[in-house]
Amino acid sequence: MNAAPFRLLIVATVVTTIFLCVTVEATTELENQDRAFSLLIEGYGEVQSAFIENDYQTRLEAAETITNPVARRHACDLARQERDLRLGKLKRQLTEMAVAYHYSRQADERETGSSVREKIDPGAAARSLRKFILIGTGIVQTGGETNAPEPVAVILP
Repeated sequence: MNAAPFRLLIVATVVTTIFLCVTVEATTELENQDRAFSLLIEGYGEVQSAFIENDYQTRLEAAETITNPVARRHACDLARQERDLRLGKLKRQLTEMAVAYHYSRQADERETGSSVREKIDPGAAARSLRKFILIGTGIVQTGGETNAPEPVAVILP
């Protein structure tokens, strides 16, 4: 009895199994990259939007101290224009990041030889971010208050 066909069958089975495992790992890796990018882009957008809105509110509060109504209105208009420009710039940055990720992902697909539909899901990322807990290096005491870690949903709008 010749054992060569059986060896060939075993080798073919092992090679197929390895190939399938590599394909599954590559697919899983691409999906994980999509989820990570979704979290990154959503987190960056949320934090930057919060900074922009905080600056806008600070400028409006400062404008309210102006006694001249014309100057106050002008200061409020300038604050609004600044906020709109910054939000537009942020939107453009997020779009550019998404385009860069898309082209990088295409290169990853070619490299791994697997094709998985790109799934950037900002909604799922936003829901995940709301469950995160921000933790600092320690508990900060100010006056009689203690600042403990808080859920992101409390901090970000």
